[in-house]
Amino acid sequence: MKEEDYIKKWLDSSLSDEEKRLFAQPKKFEVDVSMSEALSRFRAAEYDVDKEYDFFRDKKPNSKKSPANRSYVLLKIAAIFIMVLGFVAYITSSFYSSDVDLLATKMELSLPDDTKVILNAESKLSYDEDSWSEKRQAILEGEVFFSVTKGSRFDIVSQSGKVSVLGTSFNVKDREGFFEVKCYEGLVKVEVDGEEFLLTAQQAYRMIDGRGQKTAFYEKTRPSWTKGASSFEKEPYIQVIQELERQYGVSISYQNINTQRSFSGKFTHSDLTLALESITKPLNIGFEVSGKEVRLASDFKQN
Repeated sequence: MKEEDYIKKWLDSSLSDEEKRLFAQPKKFEVDVSMSEALSRFRAAEYDVDKEYDFFRDKKPNSKKSPANRSYVLLKIAAIFIMVLGFVAYITSSFYSSDVDLLATKMELSLPDDTKVILNAESKLSYDEDSWSEKRQAILEGEVFFSVTKGSRFDIVSQSGKVSVLGTSFNVKDREGFFEVKCYEGLVKVEVDGEEFLLTAQQAYRMIDGRGQKTAFYEKTRPSWTKGASSFEKEPYIQVIQELERQYGVSISYQNINTQRSFSGKFTHSDLTLALESITKPLNIGFEVSGKEVRLASDFKQN
């Protein structure tokens, strides 16, 4: 009997026992015999045998999947498995770790006692959520504005000093070579190198390159950076450059510029060109922008 006749009779369930035995022999027609059970379960009550044969012939596994295709499928499965493991690890760490690490571009959040916090760009605040009621302490890197819940007391520890607060709003900025605490409301105690300084509203403590002093400032409610602009009052120009880099994600190079000279002014966070004009024109400095690269120089033609 021809192969086609065997298959047609198989599809029509009319093979004799002897024909079934011959048909089931390995590699007889390179037909996937396991297909018969599935087809018998899902085949309609009435159908055209010739049409079924033509359909099945087109679907016969005349050639196996290439190793490349199998590798692709295996890689997809492996990738999905790794993603699932990563997600499970993330969820697990979230449930079982009480340490909170917040690294911000700029964000707002609440501490466990409902103190409102705003983190500036490239700033980090760490604390232990589980022990907050006994040990109210947060570790700061960068700049953060706090609006403290009335009656709540805690400490902010940074590389340059320690700030103790009681029902107040204040700003702490700790960058390389620069440390500043501004009190907007209430009372703040600053500890630096064994010395203590008490600050009331509109008082600040500032330390530049190891030299500190109390000063006054005139912002009434909150720092300008929380409202979309960075402001400076007699600060080293290098601090201005570095803050603009943080806010815009650019890299600034400079030449023939005294970066330690004092600067007072502000720049917006919404327009790079306008921000650069604000920090260069008052000092007769020019600038060039190429993608994420900015060059400052006193001998550039003003833009």
